[in-house]
Amino acid sequence: MLRLGSALCPNGGDVDVADLTKFDAGVSDAIPVLIRGCGDTAVVKHTIIGNVGGTTWGWTTNPGYANSSRSLVSFGAGFRVDGNAIVHAPLPGVALGNESLVIAGTRSQSNGTQPRLMAARLDRTSFTAATYDADPPGDPWTSPGAYADALLVQPDGKLILGGGGALSSWTFGDGLLMRLNADLSPDAAFGNLSVSLPGRQLYGYPIGGTDRDNRVNAMALTADGKLLLAGYVYASNDGNSRYGSVMRVRLEGDRLFANGFERVPQ
Repeated sequence: MLRLGSALCPNGGDVDVADLTKFDAGVSDAIPVLIRGCGDTAVVKHTIIGNVGGTTWGWTTNPGYANSSRSLVSFGAGFRVDGNAIVHAPLPGVALGNESLVIAGTRSQSNGTQPRLMAARLDRTSFTAATYDADPPGDPWTSPGAYADALLVQPDGKLILGGGGALSSWTFGDGLLMRLNADLSPDAAFGNLSVSLPGRQLYGYPIGGTDRDNRVNAMALTADGKLLLAGYVYASNDGNSRYGSVMRVRLEGDRLFANGFERVPQ
């Protein structure tokens, strides 16, 4: 184990590693490590991990990055930013060597309320960040919040965020998928949450005849282009008991989920 100390955090706060990724061969030896727990900032530490002499393994900073080899994502005072997933997502048409990263997570108020889906694209010199709501137009209190907990890149460069959104209160909600174009704009050909909210799709399914609160915590694309979702679903009305949840769904543009979930016989 390599210990990453709290000095990585701009405010010196306690941190944990949320996720990490790697660059394609020939791009960089750095291993971007996404750090969570810094309050108002999501931190990506650009490290080089390997044998530093003899049989000793360690890590060092990547001198290609400024700011103590950190990339910071912040929305300013009064907001809290939590990064939950990171991927290497090079932009189309950019020559090899572009170390473009995308992170997904949540931007909320400083006390953690009113969370919104957050995505940010980072390179060596800058970042572009955006937030996305999950409220149908004209009814801003239908969903008190949404968040992204998983992220992947499609072969065409589009990004899929997975997480959850709440309906009425945090005691009831559904898993939430969102698909973004490479420039972080919502993909209008995906999902049907609302005509005015392109790119988003809530999903849920019942257990024992009752619709249950469920979330997406991890995702993977299968070789045939289907999407595997893993997370949890509440097994009781009071939310005190959970089941693990795994689903496989079809990605069909604006007809997403038209054919339903793939049911596996029990």
